[in-house]
Amino acid sequence: MNKITLWIMRNSLLGSILNLIFGEGWIEKKPRVASVVKTTVQIIYFVALLGLIITLFN
Repeated sequence: MNKITLWIMRNSLLGSILNLIFGEGWIEKKPRVASVVKTTVQIIYFVALLGLIITLFN
C-alpha cells in the first residue's frame, strides 16, 4: 500500500473509528476491508485533485 494512504488509514479519525469497530491491527487481519478503505481514500484524492484542476482552469 501507498505509505501516505496507509498512514492515513492508521492515524486519522477514520482509522480510529475502524480500530474501534474491527479491533487493533485490522489492516493486517482484514485485508478486504483495508482494500475498500484504501480505494475510498484514493477516490477522495482523485476528487480533490479534480477540484484543484478545475479551480486552476477557472
